[in-house]
Amino acid sequence: MTDPEVIPAILKTPAALRARHRNGSLAAEWHFSFGRYFDPARVHFGALRAYNRLVLEPGAELAPHPHRDMEILTLVFRGALTHVDDRDTSLTLRAGEALALSAGRGLQHAEANRGSEPVEFLQVWILPDRPRLTPSLATARIPDDGPVRAWWTVAADPDGGAPLVVHQRARLALARPRPGARLPWIPRPATRLYVHAYSGAGQVGATALEPGDTLEFVPAEPFTVEATDAGWWVLVEVPEL
Repeated sequence: MTDPEVIPAILKTPAALRARHRNGSLAAEWHFSFGRYFDPARVHFGALRAYNRLVLEPGAELAPHPHRDMEILTLVFRGALTHVDDRDTSLTLRAGEALALSAGRGLQHAEANRGSEPVEFLQVWILPDRPRLTPSLATARIPDDGPVRAWWTVAADPDGGAPLVVHQRARLALARPRPGARLPWIPRPATRLYVHAYSGAGQVGATALEPGDTLEFVPAEPFTVEATDAGWWVLVEVPEL
């Protein structure tokens, strides 16, 4: 195993270097320290605390567990994921749907696959801008054509105009461009960018990304993702801590 490729102001991490865990019913890919995986150099990236790609087999469950002072975004790419919590909420997210959960001063929930096919989903944890918020949750549908022509912002701060809210000066956006498409992004000042070629491939400036690769960088100016293959891209913009 080799070290991640370092380019000035850019950290590229190939997919093959990700921490992975499998227990039979759950397959997890951890981008930052999580659970039994701990790397002191990979605890967070600005306000981005966790970025987990998960596959849960039919009948499997992530047992009830607590959260506090965390903004958790869940995006389902395949199958259906059922969420239940101690606020008497029960809902099922299907492919193309997203959930914003603000754990605030405390909430316990569980997630399960009650369907007949594996559920593939992404969970992004962002540290909030203040503690002890009132717990809340909301869902949104990702439009079929929205992420094809440009970045589609799924979640942002309350003034960001996105369908889902995170209590932080942050944005999470998706894209599913066709080969040859160009996707510009104008970053906010004093932010960090985490770009994941979730299932697509392309270029960010002079840096090529294959499916699963990521870039971490502090943008000095607007940039463009140039797609060379079809597939999903995920972008997370967070402030420094």
